[in-house]
Amino acid sequence: MHASPTCAAIVGADHSPVDELTRALGVGARRLTIDQLDEDAADVDWDSEGVIWIHFVPAGDRLSHELDEAAALLSSARAAARAGARAGAPVTFLALMPSHGLLSGRAGLVCELARGAFDALVRAEIGSWSALGNRLVGVIYAGIEGHELAGQRTAEEVRLRTPMGTLGTVGHLADVIRYLGSRTAAYVTGSVIHVDGGWNAYSWIYPARTI
Repeated sequence: MHASPTCAAIVGADHSPVDELTRALGVGARRLTIDQLDEDAADVDWDSEGVIWIHFVPAGDRLSHELDEAAALLSSARAAARAGARAGAPVTFLALMPSHGLLSGRAGLVCELARGAFDALVRAEIGSWSALGNRLVGVIYAGIEGHELAGQRTAEEVRLRTPMGTLGTVGHLADVIRYLGSRTAAYVTGSVIHVDGGWNAYSWIYPARTI
């Protein structure tokens, strides 16, 4: 792939920082909703060097069942694979998922199930994806400045329980995505990368503690 991605598809709902992420990436990007994950919608004029497919969890805004987000993530991965096959180019599927403990109640359960679906996808299909030159990577985020998700701990609580003492930004996510979509990361697959200021390593395990 290029030194950095030149085009992307981003799957996500209006309540997520998808628009800002599109701008921060500085590349041509197509925005898709869950309802558009059919063969025609995924048929985009991709760069022949590769397809960058970013799936943001939570991606839906009309959940009728706790497994909806998990099903959406798997549908998105299938659409990404189809897009890559049509373009005759490798595809990098990036699942952006909230860290353990960031969301509470049903919102937290829904996202935990989506993370489980990604883990199962990697274990079951890493061989077939790799044989085609495709990659599967998870990116775990915690609090994002200016984008508090429904069911999330307050921004101040997240900040106090984050070892680096600040919330992350969409720019932080964009930096990691550019790296993962580049030739430099061509051997990175089946991995999960935490972009959370230390949240996962500390705060969710000790919900009663602050720094």
